[in-house]
Amino acid sequence: MKNPQIHVFCCENAINKGSFDQLAHLTRVPCSGSLDEVMILQAFQNGADGVLIFACYEGACKYLSGNVLAKKRIDYTQRIIEETGIERKRLQMHYVQCNQEEKIREIFKAFENSLSEA
Repeated sequence: MKNPQIHVFCCENAINKGSFDQLAHLTRVPCSGSLDEVMILQAFQNGADGVLIFACYEGACKYLSGNVLAKKRIDYTQRIIEETGIERKRLQMHYVQCNQEEKIREIFKAFENSLSEA
């Protein structure tokens, strides 16, 4: 697969603006906990080859436990997509903070490469 289409959802507190402007479709949310299964499934339905979620580290969520809720929803959504024939690895969540731009780029590139190999 060449140039996989990646949809990135990120907590507005976890990633600086401009980190992915040219790389992917980016949806900033107030908190990763505000993501729901429908939003993620719609990204796949709209042509995403993979969906990547960046959330604040546990214990660092502005809304206290939004990232914990997000992790539970991602786990559940991975089971749903697997039942529809989409590999679980095509949906990933990572904990980051805005001053970790190099780490964020590395995660994105590794995710992109894993999709390209599929």
